[in-house]
Amino acid sequence: MAKIQRVNVDVPYQLGTSNDDQNTPHEVYGGKFSFRAFVQNTLKAWSFHSLYRLFYNVRHSIRNQTKVVIFKSRPMTLLAILVHVPPIVATAFMSHLIFREYWIGADLTTNRGWDRQANLLIQFAAKFLEIMIIGSLTTMIFTFVRREVTLGQGAPLAAFFAGNSFSSPEFLWSDEMTAMLRGRFSTVWKKVFFVSFLTLCCLLAVVVAPATATVLTPLNDWWMMGGSWVYIDKAGRAIYPKTLTAADTVKGDVCEVAGNVDCPSAGWDSLTHLVSYLPDHAVLNVTKGSWIRIPALFPLATPESILQISLSVREPEETSGWKVSRMTLPHRMTGAALAATTMLWQDALTMMAKENKHYRGSDYRYSTFQELPSMETRCRVTVVAANRTMPSGNNNENKPVSFPEVRAEASFANNTEDMALQNSATEAIWSSPNTTEPRLFFFDIEPQESLSANVSVGTVVSLPRKGGSMALYGCLTNAEWVGMNTGINIDNHVWTDDWPFPVTWKPAKKVTIHTSYANLTNPRVDNEGTTVFQRLAASSGLVNSELGLDWTVGHVETVINAMLTNGMARTAPAASPIVTLKDADGAWWRNFFPRKTQFGFPESGTVFDVTEARRATSQALHFRAEMKGFAYSASDSTVWYSMMGLFAYCFVAVAFIAWSLAVGVTSKSWESTPELLALAMRSPPPGDEKMPTSILEDTNALRERYCIVASGADVLLRPMEGTERVPEGMRVKPNVMYR
Repeated sequence: MAKIQRVNVDVPYQLGTSNDDQNTPHEVYGGKFSFRAFVQNTLKAWSFHSLYRLFYNVRHSIRNQTKVVIFKSRPMTLLAILVHVPPIVATAFMSHLIFREYWIGADLTTNRGWDRQANLLIQFAAKFLEIMIIGSLTTMIFTFVRREVTLGQGAPLAAFFAGNSFSSPEFLWSDEMTAMLRGRFSTVWKKVFFVSFLTLCCLLAVVVAPATATVLTPLNDWWMMGGSWVYIDKAGRAIYPKTLTAADTVKGDVCEVAGNVDCPSAGWDSLTHLVSYLPDHAVLNVTKGSWIRIPALFPLATPESILQISLSVREPEETSGWKVSRMTLPHRMTGAALAATTMLWQDALTMMAKENKHYRGSDYRYSTFQELPSMETRCRVTVVAANRTMPSGNNNENKPVSFPEVRAEASFANNTEDMALQNSATEAIWSSPNTTEPRLFFFDIEPQESLSANVSVGTVVSLPRKGGSMALYGCLTNAEWVGMNTGINIDNHVWTDDWPFPVTWKPAKKVTIHTSYANLTNPRVDNEGTTVFQRLAASSGLVNSELGLDWTVGHVETVINAMLTNGMARTAPAASPIVTLKDADGAWWRNFFPRKTQFGFPESGTVFDVTEARRATSQALHFRAEMKGFAYSASDSTVWYSMMGLFAYCFVAVAFIAWSLAVGVTSKSWESTPELLALAMRSPPPGDEKMPTSILEDTNALRERYCIVASGADVLLRPMEGTERVPEGMRVKPNVMYR
């Protein structure tokens, strides 16, 4: 092999001449597989070229090192495009986990022993994937640049540095981008393509950093693992009737005495514990907001489940925010259906675990959306002195019983206006006054009355006061069936929101409660004829109370709400959930879970065997089972958009791979600043016309078109004049080694 002589850079360089006699290429690349070249190309693409230098000692100095500047060989192209394969494969793998929905479990590691380390490892993996994608984009940019400056007619000097600076968003308004926009390419379409491609790569580089971290980090959230439609056999009765009468409960006179669990008064003894909080209801410090109140959720036992009452009690203090008395309670049948289905679901989880499908999370949430009773009662109080003579006749002015004004929509909000009202209950109070025992009388709102548009039932209450006086309360109640999310836990506690749902006081949603049903919420509880209300009044401290009247109003409203809400939640006592399993002798538990996806509602629709004819006469309930844990899913919009960013990169990478295989051109030269600097130092100076100063005060120098030409065994960087083209004799030849 001939001795290589370096070109004397002090001799003026003429583009149209060559020194082939003195400097000839060392050898031509034979196109064989080179593991060393493959390792070098890959590590350089991932910015790990120093590792290559560490394990492969360079035999000659940089000055004498020979290298193929550009390959035109499909075997080498295949080696070069392998740098794009890992990020594409990683993206495809993550898309499989995300769009097919992969459930990890309650913890990232067993018993959370290594969760922090697992999170750290995920972040390292995300960073490594980001490095691979940036390296892939860098390879694409440099491949286009090298092809144009060696085999083409050159590119602006700024293009040489684009592959090293495109990954920052500031590149879009940098001097390099400005120079390329104003600089000269060999053709306009190449300029448009390259600038557009650089912009796309810059945007992708900005996106991939957060996208990889978002995509690789599993979401710790609530996931719908399955569920079932549950059907309740109504036994010929409406569970949510618009008008409640005695026909909506147990037939006969059995409910006229407390004790039957199917009657509207069932559970009244639990209500005594609820109202026993009322005597201590007080303000401790208005300024600092210190109060003693009833718990927001209070348990009410039924044979099938424990229902949680949600309530608020009106307070006289304007600053408290508790201006009305409301109560909400899940229906007994809803609780029964949820309790039965939850027990089967727990068994299904156990059976799935035996099939090596572990669906349990760190927490659980079983719920449905169903109608339930919600109501609001408003009262006004009047004190009758101990020595006052009870009036007679039909003159309301002599019968001081005030009621809240609720006929106008404006009165719904202010709750301050009063009105006089005469009815059967007021007549009963005045006809047989009793200043020693508490009494309660329900009265119907006749359809022709103006109150019938928004009042469900009326109530008159008399309570004895200290000193022999009597407090008369005129109350009006608005009851509605409202749709709310209702949840249950494995202890069969059924609840809704801890703040009761507000009612509207409007005709469209009002439920009429006839006295034939309302009176069954206040039956006798013993042989002495003591009623439910009298027991509740005693427990709530309302009998012979010394508490201020403005406080007792809210307490009376709460007692009425408790009785009526409890009664409304027990309609259709003969109804029952249908729990006959579909495929009872087979793998019935699989019907709880979706099969085509990990999360969502099962394709079977229901785990229970209910005919279409029976479904038509039943009340349907949608049971949802949710688990909290770690999973990959595209349900989160942030993950979905992040995957779209990675898919955009994959599209660009696949298009580049196809182009590379078609043209068979690849190279790894001048991908780093030291390599570019070495090339410039070995090349003759461009002259004052092209680069008048070493301080780039403007972008003119970066706009100039440069190409890389061959001068014997050397490659040199040279500027191009105007539309000047590179002579064929000076072109860099593919597969030829230069130094």
